[in-house]
Amino acid sequence: MNLSNCFSLIDPLTKLCQNVGIYICKRYAHANSQQYSNKIDGTPLTQVDLYAHSMLVKGLYKICPDIPVLSEESNISELRNRFDWRQLWIIDPLDGTREFLNKTGDFTINIALVENGRPLLGIIYQPLQEICYAGLVGKGVWRICTADPIGNSLEIKIQPADKKSISILSSRGNAGLVFDNYLNWIKNHFIEVDLLKFGAALKFIKLVDGVGDIYPRFSPCSEWDVAAGDAIVHAAGGKLVGLDGLPFKYNSREKLISEPFIAVGASSFSILSKSIDFFSS
Repeated sequence: MNLSNCFSLIDPLTKLCQNVGIYICKRYAHANSQQYSNKIDGTPLTQVDLYAHSMLVKGLYKICPDIPVLSEESNISELRNRFDWRQLWIIDPLDGTREFLNKTGDFTINIALVENGRPLLGIIYQPLQEICYAGLVGKGVWRICTADPIGNSLEIKIQPADKKSISILSSRGNAGLVFDNYLNWIKNHFIEVDLLKFGAALKFIKLVDGVGDIYPRFSPCSEWDVAAGDAIVHAAGGKLVGLDGLPFKYNSREKLISEPFIAVGASSFSILSKSIDFFSS
């Protein structure tokens, strides 16, 4: 799919996220939205996840009938032919279910259009704020507010800069021993180190907005947690790579668990290369 075709998808995708977001916000305000069950991996699952999944899948098939969908809530039978998919959507209908349940407000809708294993287009939508971040690799990133056409949205570009301080983005929960060791190593390279904690895909948004400089992730997550953010970070001039220094290839392995990664803005390319050396030593 060429860039102009991908660009034309941003407006209908934003509208789809807005509609799903309205439903999510209504359920967020209800006391019974606290009801959930646990998946096999121990993560929570609510009826909001499932209904948002249904809304997104139906909407995506209306927008692009020929592109299959890989969702966090897809069942096994729906994914049995996924290795044959050259193009696909990778989505998380409610990224941050635990944050949704805990009423922190840190939850998003994530959509990525993937072609030959790489994300071309990423959408991260914040339902409560009614703000959409859309990234098209090779074209740019836009922050789109409700009812604004993309032509009136703010284009974002990460700018290089020399810095003696660094802000590290992390999840709200326990990031693990590897993260703690990496954080100690980072502190040897900067005079000032700030640790900023956010839920769901908000770390990618904060990276693109320049609030944070680097987002290292070593604890388990899945491809639907990462793909949209990967597209947005790359579209803004940043990088997201595994600990081997290579970009991710999506929907290419039996397991959909993401490998550890480091995402950076252009201002932190130097620390990215040093980080890769650190993990290879």
